[in-house]
Amino acid sequence: MRFLFLVTGLGEAAQSTAVASYARVRGTNIKFVSTTAQCHDHIAAFGFEDILYSGELPKAQLRSHVNRVIEDYAPDAIFCCNSKTTEKMFHPEGAEERPRCLIVSLDSNWLFEDMPAFFDRFFVVFPREIFQRNRNYVVDDERVQPVGFVPSGYEFNQKDIDSCKRNLGIKDEKLVFAYFGRGPTLRGFLLDTLLEAVSQMEKAGKNVKAVLLTDREVRKPNVIGIRWLASDRDFALYLAASSCLVSHHGMPTLAKAILTNVPIISFIPDMDRSAKHSEAFEVEPFEELGLCMTLPYSAGPEQLKEALEQVIFGQKGREIKQEQVKYRIQGEVTVFEETRRLLREIKLEG
Repeated sequence: MRFLFLVTGLGEAAQSTAVASYARVRGTNIKFVSTTAQCHDHIAAFGFEDILYSGELPKAQLRSHVNRVIEDYAPDAIFCCNSKTTEKMFHPEGAEERPRCLIVSLDSNWLFEDMPAFFDRFFVVFPREIFQRNRNYVVDDERVQPVGFVPSGYEFNQKDIDSCKRNLGIKDEKLVFAYFGRGPTLRGFLLDTLLEAVSQMEKAGKNVKAVLLTDREVRKPNVIGIRWLASDRDFALYLAASSCLVSHHGMPTLAKAILTNVPIISFIPDMDRSAKHSEAFEVEPFEELGLCMTLPYSAGPEQLKEALEQVIFGQKGREIKQEQVKYRIQGEVTVFEETRRLLREIKLEG
């Protein structure tokens, strides 16, 4: 089998490489096309071939490049990883332009928007229980299939975790792992909120240390700044060694934290609750099911400090961990097996 992944967005790069890695081990030939240097670097770190075209190219030119790759590679399945891939990268106009292969998506945003007819399946990277609780999703399209979390994470033993803490210089401190995006997606104001909250906790006698995955330079005695981790596995290991994750609402990061059984405080945008397409709506079911706590973007350091104390030193963290173990579903397995089943159906029909 040949799988072609079209990627724009770092979160979607994490999801696509997870599926691609699972498929590669099972003999599938893999190729990527991406539109940002960050995505390209992430994909290349897994050893996959990735063709990088600038997302700044005119739409017609970018689509022409992608169509040529499809023609030359002749994939059995095309994965559109991010609904935005069809804005500029790939959008067959009519049946005559549609490639003769399976076309699927690996995203959630389609569920807020028009769902193009040329897709065979919309793989939604949530467990079914979470999917069914979101009041704004399109659920009456038979092509929609919730598959579980992607990426589904890694298994670590206590020796791995202890070694990670030693490398970070962690002794008795409670470790807070924080990630708020990077480059143009960095939410710097959330980083500032966290730094002040950790500083207030230190002044209050709380023994905490923060590890920030960020490309912004940070120099504070109780903070470890890391520009980049060597691998996706390292990202998950740092999570596993932590007492709490503080993050924006990115789905791959939330999934990894749940699957490594780490309590989460997730920041969500302040916005009109009647608006349909909202990142806040994606996280609401997580909180309803007890998988995380949420704070609005406008929350101050005092609110974050209070939440951290509840999670790290109070009962809340234990309650979140107990609920998280119920949702350790390997989405990559479902995506791969369902894709293979659909391809067999197409072959039989052909």
